[in-house]
Amino acid sequence: MITNELSEQKVRGKMARKKKSKIGQPDYQTIYDWSGGMNDVINPALLNDNESPRLENASLDEKGTLYPAKGRRERYNEPFSDRSINGMGAFYKSDGTSRLVIGADNELYIDSPHHINTFDSQSELETGIKQNIEITDGKAQPAHLSLPTFTRNSDAYLPDGTKVSAGQPRFVDGKFGKGVLVEEGTENLDTTDPSFENGTNGFFSGEGVTVSSSSDWAWHGNKSLKM
Repeated sequence: MITNELSEQKVRGKMARKKKSKIGQPDYQTIYDWSGGMNDVINPALLNDNESPRLENASLDEKGTLYPAKGRRERYNEPFSDRSINGMGAFYKSDGTSRLVIGADNELYIDSPHHINTFDSQSELETGIKQNIEITDGKAQPAHLSLPTFTRNSDAYLPDGTKVSAGQPRFVDGKFGKGVLVEEGTENLDTTDPSFENGTNGFFSGEGVTVSSSSDWAWHGNKSLKM
């Protein structure tokens, strides 16, 4: 009995030393077998090495492999029921065929074929609406999108009066850090004397307000409209 206990302690000690990782170094394991698929029924600590507690946008159509999900397309052009969907699943008949079974409230709907759709040609695969994807040789890949560019044909100014050259964005403090200042596109209808060098250019004094052309401060040119 003593010998057996000592042997058992040695085995446990070897197993503990084998699993021990060095401090400061990542502890990871490469998994090549995904045949267990997704298992969210039991505690993740009890899963086998070939099982995952959570898989998103993943396809396990081929046993033991893991690929990005193949996307989706609309199955019905119009809603088949105005009631909430309780669930859906596959029903396999003894003759080898299958049906898609959908429960909506207290009603049951069936449809054929099942969830999986196969395509016989690339032209059939490309039928429908595609968003930000490219299909080459029957494979769907993320599309190469051009990066946005900033253009402005004229000079602009920051709120503190700092001049910014044409074609350069203006960055100002915003709610979440820095932001690009973009004003609404407008057209300057006053092209005769926009800096009020020769008078008030059509602006008149009114009740309690006197306007004049002044050189006290200028944004463009040498003068501005003083009120």
